[in-house]
Amino acid sequence: MNIDYKNYMVFPYTVQRCNKLYPQDAIKKYGDQLYFLFQNGFQLQDNSLVLIEEQMMLFNNFKTYDDFEDLIKTFGKAFNYEEPTIEGYKIVDSVLELILTKSMIVGNKSFYDIMSAGTSLKETIKKMLDYFSALVDSDDIEVKRILPAILSQGASELLDDCLDAYDDEHYNVLLVKYQELYKQISEMHKQCYRALLSSSEKGLQARMGNVNDELYGSSGGYNPNDDTIKAVNGSLVFELKTLADKSKTTADLKYKMRVIAKEAVENGETDKIILSFANGNNSNLEKVRDILIQTDLSGCMTLLSLKHGLTLLEDSLNAERSKRIAHEFSAITKFVGLGGFDIA
Repeated sequence: MNIDYKNYMVFPYTVQRCNKLYPQDAIKKYGDQLYFLFQNGFQLQDNSLVLIEEQMMLFNNFKTYDDFEDLIKTFGKAFNYEEPTIEGYKIVDSVLELILTKSMIVGNKSFYDIMSAGTSLKETIKKMLDYFSALVDSDDIEVKRILPAILSQGASELLDDCLDAYDDEHYNVLLVKYQELYKQISEMHKQCYRALLSSSEKGLQARMGNVNDELYGSSGGYNPNDDTIKAVNGSLVFELKTLADKSKTTADLKYKMRVIAKEAVENGETDKIILSFANGNNSNLEKVRDILIQTDLSGCMTLLSLKHGLTLLEDSLNAERSKRIAHEFSAITKFVGLGGFDIA
């Protein structure tokens, strides 16, 4: 049976990792095969195009699943199909984190009119469901090593409910069910977080780096020892600081606000004032600014919850996690000019 590379789902961490493992000329020529092998537990040790070509030729360029089975028979005699791996957790978690960040507004916001909101957000939700379905339906060995342990029956049922609601055009039901599913996906993400924490400090740091990049930028960060923050352009905290400086209402700031508003609309924002501003109406500029500030603050809190592994389940570590979140959130609000708050 041929491997259908055209419709094969490559997950975010796989691309990121393989682009570091192999030279770009090898990725360009054999990227499909290298991604497939990685998601099924194999990394080629040679990192030059010539040597990679030789290995590809040995196994018929992995055109079929039989070719892959030949690889396992040749080099994977002790191959364990069930033992979880750090790479497996990172592959799975990269999909979960993508869904959580791309649909942050949809998953967390309270909507007054769920009928119109569901209709407006249906395609955004469908895209997230497609990502999640691809993960759940994956036959890749690295995914199957991890997913059965973290995928609850409730999450599977909610996924089916969401897909049924979308097909039946019951978009209010779709929105409600998706928000429930979003919470389940968040719990799965936190299980990956805890597994990486117990398995590999290096793995944790790599995963945590993604959240820190979202918050502060790749060269920014938060120092818990003195509550100092560095945020670079393009990060959420830098964006929040720009919005919070109400002494400036320049044409450049209006342009940045418009970009932020349009991005918020693409990610599920349905507030009429934001929609109107995104379409060119400047009459409620300060209200727009306040709404965007509140949206960014909510985004910061969500990312901090992901960063520190806060769980909705009963967990003895939640009190300490909540304390760390509160300290960092206070430092962020102080840094951006919103005053901070006292931590007991």
